[in-house]
Amino acid sequence: MWVIPDILDWSRELIRTKSRKEPRVFQRPYQMWRYAEDILQAHTTNAACADAVATLKRVVDHRIRTLDSIYNLETLPVKDKPADTLAILEYAGIIKPLMRRTLSELFTAAEYKVSGTVEYDTCLTFLEFALYFLGITDRIADRIPTEIMLRRSASYDVSTGSYEVSISLNPESGWVPRIKGVLNDSMLSAEPVDNWIVLEVQKSEPRENHEEGFPMHEGSNAATGITARRSQNTYIEGQILGPDTYLRKCLKIYFQTV
Repeated sequence: MWVIPDILDWSRELIRTKSRKEPRVFQRPYQMWRYAEDILQAHTTNAACADAVATLKRVVDHRIRTLDSIYNLETLPVKDKPADTLAILEYAGIIKPLMRRTLSELFTAAEYKVSGTVEYDTCLTFLEFALYFLGITDRIADRIPTEIMLRRSASYDVSTGSYEVSISLNPESGWVPRIKGVLNDSMLSAEPVDNWIVLEVQKSEPRENHEEGFPMHEGSNAATGITARRSQNTYIEGQILGPDTYLRKCLKIYFQTV
């Protein structure tokens, strides 16, 4: 089955999460970050910068390992995925390009032992970006999204009314996006449609709406005198197979909705 890709642009709401409840793992990188901050507040020497840079690399490494242990980032089901972990985080929409470049520079300074030549102001930049990195990844390190609701209000298109579908992603089952919900038949196709979502259907059931404002079939209610128009809908459950553009978009929805 093919599904109109507009559903991935509908409003989003995180409706189900799983909490990790590991405060010690969560707090450890902040403790290391404060140590680096104390060093740079107390000293401006090359040795102080070297110590701070090495510590900040451990801060970022700790959080990356935490995220990888939760989400198994290397298994993201998209083509041409980068091998570098920071690039994967950018690819999934977790961090921005500027963040990736700055953290890569931090890693280079620490790993190639050039921190003695890093200017103090640059060390302060690394300090700021490491803290920002922790901040933007706190929620996905603490709460694991399991189900997101995509909603389209009737005002979006009065000809077909309001709809909602849920999308579930589970890193433990290979990151295959699964959706379920009721869609208007105009949003579905049994034949291939260019640039539509390819869905492997596990369940499909016809549903019929009887609401004012649905323009597909006419019918009168003798008791009320009100003319109601009926639109054919279908309840579907299935998994998104592609194209790759929409698999990647599902990942960004997943990480950005937390």
